[in-house]
Amino acid sequence: MRSPTAPPTILTLPAEITELVLIFTAAGGFPTAISAFSQTCRVFRSLVYTTTDHHLWREVFLTTFDDPRHPGGQTSAEALAAKDVQEKADADKPFDWGTEFRCRVWTANYIRASTDGTSHPSAPTARSAACARDTLALDSLLSVVHSARPCPPTIVFSFLSPAHTTPRPGSDAASNPTYPIFPPQPHTLLSALRRPTPSASTPIGYLCSLNIPWFEAVLARGLPPALTALIAGPSWDGGLAGHLRTPHDARRMHAFGQLVAYTGFLPSPASAPDMSAAAQHARARRLARMRVYNMRYLARARHWGPFVRVDGGAPALYSEDEDVAEAEDKEDTAGPAEEDALPTCAQLRPDWAYLGAARIVVEANLREAVGAQELSGLVWLDGLRRGSAPCDTGAGGAPREDAVRSWRAAPDGDRGKGREIDHARDRADAVDGWDWAGVTGVWRRCVCWLDYRELVLQNLSSQFNDPRLQEAVRIVPMRLRAAWYSQSPVPAFAERPTIHVEGETSGSAAGGNTRTLRGTVNVVSDGSVRWTLYTAVDGGETDEWASEGVQMGNATSAMGVLGIWTSAQHERMDPIGPFWAWKVG
Repeated sequence: MRSPTAPPTILTLPAEITELVLIFTAAGGFPTAISAFSQTCRVFRSLVYTTTDHHLWREVFLTTFDDPRHPGGQTSAEALAAKDVQEKADADKPFDWGTEFRCRVWTANYIRASTDGTSHPSAPTARSAACARDTLALDSLLSVVHSARPCPPTIVFSFLSPAHTTPRPGSDAASNPTYPIFPPQPHTLLSALRRPTPSASTPIGYLCSLNIPWFEAVLARGLPPALTALIAGPSWDGGLAGHLRTPHDARRMHAFGQLVAYTGFLPSPASAPDMSAAAQHARARRLARMRVYNMRYLARARHWGPFVRVDGGAPALYSEDEDVAEAEDKEDTAGPAEEDALPTCAQLRPDWAYLGAARIVVEANLREAVGAQELSGLVWLDGLRRGSAPCDTGAGGAPREDAVRSWRAAPDGDRGKGREIDHARDRADAVDGWDWAGVTGVWRRCVCWLDYRELVLQNLSSQFNDPRLQEAVRIVPMRLRAAWYSQSPVPAFAERPTIHVEGETSGSAAGGNTRTLRGTVNVVSDGSVRWTLYTAVDGGETDEWASEGVQMGNATSAMGVLGIWTSAQHERMDPIGPFWAWKVG
């Protein structure tokens, strides 16, 4: 027992005071201090790691990251009710604050040590062990993005045309008055107001996210060379189709492709002439073109989109050395039963390796076409947050017919049936719903393609190394509406009904003829948001083009949708190319 006259020590402090010291230390930018403190004696180790509750680790976690329990920015009564059900279900699986915090801190140290030149050579490790470490770090980075605090909509303004005339119905000016081509930076002024520990109880605290600045800081120097080499080396790791990858390699490529789809290509710090940023970008673009314009990629087993089967089933994939004609011969031998096997949404998940390549190709083309400055709002990482997509409050932002007929304004008996309420009543599969994906509004879509002759020649050579190779790039406007709703194809996400979409886009003629759009927005097996759109022929109703895409980040994100377009008939030797769509109002 300590003598009454003995000087006080840190051990004599109340546990609550010691915990507050640890919390403020983490808030001050020393996330590893709590671990070092726990190693000083058994008493403090017990205080840190063996308490019966998780309040210490919860408070430490919240000094650096957003609260993952924060509502997802949903405002409708149906959405909030669904959220309550989900939160009750999650109560049986409490969030492990300590484990998640330690994993994220380890990830930051792992990435920084691999990119700042301070890491020391270590003993060789098995490929599977290195792959597992990479995958753990990538999954941790993605969890930071997906659990970021929702972002209030980015405010944009639309105004009347200079002539102050009413555009004719159906014209491009009527559908897309004066919206910008690219979204503005979400809450640009807040970038100067970011604080280390914003309080959620203040307006600034609500608007800011702790996760995104942390994410940006970790990747400030780029990615580890071992990861960059996966998509910026001389060839695709595991083959163009990924058929040579082990399950561990495939899991790492899936996570890495998703990160690249979110951030774009991030070069590693230059350590040799061939590792300059320009050289890495050139190699990454070449490999991305090889994958994005691979005509062998299209298959029924992918539902003609950037997807893979959850059960591991995959379409017949061909090697880079196989001739296109040989691939056609293989398709001719397929039986009718196999051709009819079209997977459901519950059997699919995104092919992030393909989507990451699509991001590289489209972004490189846009930077050449309009410059990096114009893209700042589109590629800003806060645009991955839920709810960051633009919302119009200008002269053109007054409630329009499609907005007035939305589920909020519809009569109680018709609420949720969408814009064409009378038509939805006649549909046996129509259900109450809401526009949880932020479909309704004005969009822009960037479509890239190669001349068809060039596309075939490049597929025959499988090289895509012609320095003169250049894609066509076109940005087209779209106006979309949520027409009606049906049940979610994935029971685990019943709160996200299928949104049936209608709309218009510009035609190919110079006279400004419009084309009709139709499609669906729903979820696949892992909850990713799938967009399916069909574009009719110019001046007709027959579908000509089909687009399949996946939302980047969270639903209603400003960064939009990445995907693939091709012919709606899905015939052999159909053209193929990437697209990127984003909302502007």
